[in-house]
Parts: sequence; C-alpha cells; structure tokens
Amino acid sequence: MDIVQPVKNPPRRSNLLFPMRIPAGFPSPAQDYLAKRIDLNDLLIKHPGSTFYVRAEGNSMFPDIGDGDLLVIDRHSEVVNGSIVLACINNEFCIKKYYKRSDGSIELQSSNPEYTTVNLPDDCTFEVWGKVTAAIKTDQFK
Repeated sequence: MDIVQPVKNPPRRSNLLFPMRIPAGFPSPAQDYLAKRIDLNDLLIKHPGSTFYVRAEGNSMFPDIGDGDLLVIDRHSEVVNGSIVLACINNEFCIKKYYKRSDGSIELQSSNPEYTTVNLPDDCTFEVWGKVTAAIKTDQFK
C-alpha cells in the first residue's frame, strides 16, 4: 500500500464550481448561472497536518469504496462505530467499518456482504491509523 502525504501549504488551485445541482436523470431547462472557484483541499482536508492518502485495493468495501479509489485518511477525525477506517492488524493494513462492542472487543466489517466480519482476537496487535473521510472514485468511469 502506498501512503502519500499531502504537500504542506499546497499552492491554491481552484477550479470552477457552478452553483447548481445537475440532475443525473433527465436534463433540466438551461439556466444562466455564475460560476465561482473552488479548491478541493478546502472540501476534502479538514486537518492538513494529520491527513494522508492511500489507494484502495480489492472489492471488500464495495459499493462504498472501489478498487483503485483514492482515499483521504484523517488521523485527527474522531472514529465512532460505523466509521470506515484504515486499520493495521498484525502489521497488515486493511480498510473496514469499525465497531467497538460494549465489552471492549473490536469488530471490523466489510461493506461487501460476500466478505466475513473480522472479530479481533485478544492476542493480535491492532491500531487504527485514521478515519476515511473521503473516497475519490478514480476507476468508475472508464
């Protein structure tokens, strides 16, 4: 897994954002709208000093996360039950939904029902590296 850190103080790169929602179904009547500029760093990164990127592999988190999606991982964001996290189990990384049970045990679930739930044994090493705060779909529209 490649882990990529965001550039500190990246140059501001803004692209046009049209202040309307576009229907994905049938076209709507054309309207004149003024575009404004948007920087994706402002939308995707809340804690620059604790944010990094990884690329997803496999389909265990499908349909939430697909193979090849670029994930934004924030080490500062609070992890709660149901959060999708980057976890390290016995020195191996995985992306799963995190659940902490009332007895303190940890359960990791896939989004894809074809995969089984991981119940962490007491003798394993486990660490949450961060919460997935965004998934950039990169291979969906080939």
